[in-house]
Amino acid sequence: EPEALHIKADMLLGIDNPKALQLYIDAGEEGRADAWISAGSMYYQGLGSPKDYVSAYRSYEQAAMLGSLEAWKNLAHLYYSGHGVSQCTETADRIVKFLQDVDSSP
Repeated sequence: EPEALHIKADMLLGIDNPKALQLYIDAGEEGRADAWISAGSMYYQGLGSPKDYVSAYRSYEQAAMLGSLEAWKNLAHLYYSGHGVSQCTETADRIVKFLQDVDSSP
């Protein structure tokens, strides 16, 4: 069950980061956007693996495809900073505009 994998990963965070990262990935592959965000954050910070901005980007992208607005925010940050993806303020600005439009919709 994806929720059980996510909970187990949360419990292992800080104790066995490589195992937690794998469990987040497994839960993400089962459709948990929040698990992809956790995996992306771990890659970004170098927890459970060496820092890997490309894998962080891919994890956030997976979460965004599952409908996560938080993931879209993280993707905008990566485009602004150029971490894991070619820096592109135009793309980042479009994402921010999308998020603003979503936030202001009824």
